[in-house]
Amino acid sequence: LSTGLAERTDRQGITLFPDPANEQVTIDLGRGLTEEATIELLDSKGRSLYRTIIGRGVTTHLLELSRWASGSYIVQIRTASNTHRQRLLIVH
Repeated sequence: LSTGLAERTDRQGITLFPDPANEQVTIDLGRGLTEEATIELLDSKGRSLYRTIIGRGVTTHLLELSRWASGSYIVQIRTASNTHRQRLLIVH
């Protein structure tokens, strides 16, 4: 049973934890990517603050958060065939 306080899972099996996060967040990609993907952290205005490319088969990605202020952000995971967005709350 998930309370939504420690982690957030979507229908595609992608989990961000912890949420809210302080120093870092783990992006759990479930069974792994079937194609290369771009992970981005977007601010509330949609500006990209962080971007990295990860390869096929990757199951987790650790994102360091200490350089960004407390607030609400969007983690966007984009592949050639799909775009996934999930809210992330950073609290310092």
